[in-house]
Amino acid sequence: MRTEIIIPSSGVIDLHGDIPISLNFNIANVRKPNKRNADYSKTITVPGTDNNNKMFQHIFEIGIDRLFNPNKKTTAIIVQDSIVVMRGFMRLLKVRSLQDKKLEYDIEIKGRLDDLFGAV
Repeated sequence: MRTEIIIPSSGVIDLHGDIPISLNFNIANVRKPNKRNADYSKTITVPGTDNNNKMFQHIFEIGIDRLFNPNKKTTAIIVQDSIVVMRGFMRLLKVRSLQDKKLEYDIEIKGRLDDLFGAV
């Protein structure tokens, strides 16, 4: 199964090989239409490749000290085997320093909550 995370404004995020991404989909309760929860991914760890470093520094305003703006988010699409399985917003949770000055990023993707109450 080939998985990609696409940031429409920036490109495709490099992943640690072909890893499965755990997604949680919520079913709406028709008795409580105003209490809907968004779909979301569990924490996804991505490598600090040149591509990812450039993308994340630009989107999340990451500084030299590894601090970032936790309020920033960007549109993201998860595609598996050429099929879109989730559209939503990606947030950066953590920047980790590894040996040899390499980085890893922990991200989370939350689905867009498209419903009648959101549109109104």
